[in-house]
Amino acid sequence: MRFTVVFFFWSAAFANAAEVRNSSFDEMAPQTGHPVAWHGTCLPGKGRFIRYECDQLDGREGGRALKMSIRPDHPDEAVSYNVFQDLTGLEPGQRYRIAAKVRTLGVKNRPGVMLQCYGKQRKEMLAFAHTGAERLDKDITEWRTLEGYVTIPDGTDLARLRVGMSSVGNVGGTAWFDDVEVTKAD
Repeated sequence: MRFTVVFFFWSAAFANAAEVRNSSFDEMAPQTGHPVAWHGTCLPGKGRFIRYECDQLDGREGGRALKMSIRPDHPDEAVSYNVFQDLTGLEPGQRYRIAAKVRTLGVKNRPGVMLQCYGKQRKEMLAFAHTGAERLDKDITEWRTLEGYVTIPDGTDLARLRVGMSSVGNVGGTAWFDDVEVTKAD
């Protein structure tokens, strides 16, 4: 009976969350040094202008955090840099909250979190949610929670979660991300 009670509390605590693997960027792949379950993106020929890394002590409570830095010599063009992972288990018709903690240094356009929903053919985006745009007058030095909401449409076959920032207004800047989550919204 004790096992049943413990299992009941455990399953109830996680029933409202989608599984975001390595949401705090603490688990690193020994071969690459990159965070497990996350994939970095960049346009061809632009890889040298972005640096993705996870440093110990950058994260909340002394853990790791994803650090994204755009080099000061980045060309004057808009490029969206992000890391992503594909999620499963999101229920069609259900509304979800996407969120992450963020800090910035030298960034003028706030970084963000987004969720994209695609059908089986993956040619058409069925839904898109993001944490919104905001012009920054100063650095975010204390961890701030960014959040957005999306209702998963019928026919969604793939939900892609992204965290990142644009090069526009952010050349030479750095953003840190931690505690990425996707939870059912009431």
